[in-house]
Amino acid sequence: MGALTTMVGRTPEGAEPGDRHFVGFYGEDGGLVAVMDLICAHPRQDEARIDWFMVAADAQAEGAESGIAFWRAQGFAPTGERSEDAHGTLVTLGRNL
Repeated sequence: MGALTTMVGRTPEGAEPGDRHFVGFYGEDGGLVAVMDLICAHPRQDEARIDWFMVAADAQAEGAESGIAFWRAQGFAPTGERSEDAHGTLVTLGRNL
């Protein structure tokens, strides 16, 4: 639970806590399937950022490639920003709205 507490308690530099919204996605059975951390007006006033998007293990697509394919189909593209954590490589995707 420590990693989740750290993620939820962290607001990115330059973002206001009031611009941060947690969004839940529910399946047909009413159960929570995914959670997203949406930060409005960040990093610039006319932008928004999805800081993290977690999907229940039983609802995930297999492999990173299908996940990236999903986000590309939504108009997102890799920004070139990558980082490593205990779970693997984090790839940052972005999209102009």
